[in-house]
Amino acid sequence: MTTKEYLQQAKDRALRETDMGGMWASFHKDMNEHPELKDHISLPLGMSLMFHGHWKTDSDCIKFILSISNGL
Repeated sequence: MTTKEYLQQAKDRALRETDMGGMWASFHKDMNEHPELKDHISLPLGMSLMFHGHWKTDSDCIKFILSISNGL
């Protein structure tokens, strides 16, 4: 599986969750398990956005996850 395919799989799995916390936990876990994605800038940025209340709805989290690229 390519890095791009793995990233898409992580996004797809996250978006099957029913709430923001579950989405982010799933995405974060998957990203941390991939050697090329575990240090992706989206991980600390997403954590900060979530814990500082910048995501007001599940939709905010969904938009963020969908916007993530692996740079390939």
